[in-house]
Parts: sequence; C-alpha cells; structure tokens
Amino acid sequence: MVEIQKVKALAEAGKYDLSCSCNEERKDIPKIKSDYLSMVYKASMPDNKFIYLFKTLYSNACVFDCKYCSNSSVCKNKLNKFSYTPQELANTFDLMKRKGLVSGLFLSSAMSGEADKVMESMIEATEIIRFKQKFNGYIHLKVLPGTNYDLVKRATELAQRVSINIEATSNSRLNELSSQKEFQTDLIKRQKWIQKLNDSSQTTQLVVGACAGETDKEILNTMDYEYKEIGIEKMYYSAFKPLKNTPLEEKKAVNPLRQVRLYNSDYLYRLYNFKKKELFEVLDENGFLPRTEPKTVLAVKNNLCIEPNTCDYSELIRVPGIGLKTASKISEFRKKEKIHSRKQLQELGVILKRADSFIELNGWKQGKIKEWS
Repeated sequence: MVEIQKVKALAEAGKYDLSCSCNEERKDIPKIKSDYLSMVYKASMPDNKFIYLFKTLYSNACVFDCKYCSNSSVCKNKLNKFSYTPQELANTFDLMKRKGLVSGLFLSSAMSGEADKVMESMIEATEIIRFKQKFNGYIHLKVLPGTNYDLVKRATELAQRVSINIEATSNSRLNELSSQKEFQTDLIKRQKWIQKLNDSSQTTQLVVGACAGETDKEILNTMDYEYKEIGIEKMYYSAFKPLKNTPLEEKKAVNPLRQVRLYNSDYLYRLYNFKKKELFEVLDENGFLPRTEPKTVLAVKNNLCIEPNTCDYSELIRVPGIGLKTASKISEFRKKEKIHSRKQLQELGVILKRADSFIELNGWKQGKIKEWS
C-alpha cells in the first residue's frame, strides 16, 4: 500500500489544475470515513451527469520555473517531493475504486524530469489501469509541454479526455511566467496534434491576471482561437492567487468576479451563439469586462424586448433570466397553449427579476429595469 502521506501530498498539489469540471471535494456521503476522501472531486461530465474523480499529480517535483506555482523549481517552499511509480498510482486508484469513492481518474504531473520520461510513466500507469485492472471508465490525462507525438497519440488512445494547459494568451505573456516553455512549439503544436488525432476531447486552462497588463480582450481573443482553430471542448479560467514563497507572492490577487465574467462570456459564446464582436461591445475602454453580467449589458445596449409567444428560440436565450433549458420548455409549452401570465413564465423557469424588463407579454411590459447587476 502506498503511504497515505504521499497520496495526500500529490492530491493536494493537483488541486490547482482546473482542466476538468471538478467543482468540489466529495462531501455527499458523511458515513464514509476515509483518509482518501479529500482527494475525491465531484466532476460534471458533458452529458450533465456527475462522477467522482481521483484527482492527483503523478509527481510534485518540477524542473520548470513557473513563477506562480508552488511546485516550481524557483519556489522557496521546502515541501516534501513525491512521485508515484506506475504500479503505485494504479494500485492507489484501484483501492479508491474498490472502496466506492471514485469512478474516474484525473491524472496530471509536475515536470519532474524530461517531458517524455514523465509522460511515459503516466501512460504506463494508465495502461495498467485500463488493461490489467480492466477499468473502462472515465480518464482525463494531461499532456505535458514538449511531449513527443507518439506519446501524445498513446494518451489520446487511452483517455476519454486529454488536455494541455496553455496558461497564457501568447508567447510574450507566457515568457512573463516561465522561461522554459515556448507557447507555439511546446503547447499549441501539441494541441493541434490532439485535434488531428481526434480520439478524445481536449480542454485547456488559462491563469487570469498573473501577467502584467493582460486584458480580458486578449483572453477573449485566445478563447475564440481555442474554440475555432483548436476545437477544444472547454476552456477553464483560473483567477491568479499569490502563493507564499513564489516569485509572485507579492502580486495582488485577481478579483474573483473577473473570473466569473470570463466564464459568463465563455458560456454566451460557446452555448448561446453570441459572437466575439458582440462580447467586445461590452468591454470598457481598457479592454475589461464589466462588473455586470455581459448578457444583461448587451440586452440593455440593444434595447432587447421579446414576446415569449411569438419569438423564436434564438431570441429567447438572449433574454437575461432565461437559460437554455427554460427556453426549450417555453418553446414546447407554447406548442400546446399560449402563455398568458408572468406566473406561467416563472413556473417554466424564467427568473422574472432579471427577465421582466426585456419581455412584453400580451401587451404588458415593465416600464424600467429593476435590477441588472
């Protein structure tokens, strides 16, 4: 059995990687008392279902000099450095699976040596899990910067999802964070390999605000490129927080609201068919998103007003307070009968507090905006 100290340390070191929809540690089964419970994360899947993942690094020893990271070679922390062997990682996952704690794996790693050597070990661990332990469930496998093509190909064959974190919006921005990564060669090139292999979906992550002067406009441009040209499934945004003993420990933390607004904009672009140029319309003169939710800002800016009985689905989803599911419910409901009241809208899922000002129902329209912040 692997020492619990190692398991905990590597799981703790992996918590900053957001390139899976892990939103919280597992707390839903209070009856389970396990030393491993804090390493288990509830994760949303593309089908809107949830599974529980063992989320960990393979190693927390790193030769890279990323200025924001507590695992980096320039961090002054005297943390214990650990690495799994392939068999240890596989056995730890198998134990947690047999305990009923997890049904999937998210495996990343610090760069504890040459990229290919570390990636080879991660793949070997995954192959043990797949072929010797006969696990057919969900695996998300991180690709390390600079990994060779054959290893990237093997990773896509083993995992339902792979990802490589671009961290910044350009090579010049990345150079502010690390002197050892090349944006186009080490990161984008590997993303394009994954895209062409087409065996699994891919995601990526940006650290927001770690670079001096970086704007939301830059990030939205990168978002647009990643979705259009790389074909990623989803982009994750991590608001910078200074960590002790790192070169950026004195840098101010980014307001979490900035991260929220980037996700708001991402959803509008990815799920609601808003165009990049529309999102640019809400940016301030310095290239930053507003404090107010962008969908509402655009609705006000465009004097949006719809009649829920006659407008089409694409118009419905542009109304603040009406999401994708609610728009579908409204579309189905009005096939059978006309909507007569605000109460009916509320019962269908409309958040009237946000939507009232943009709806005209049977000739009735609220005269002014109540609240749109």
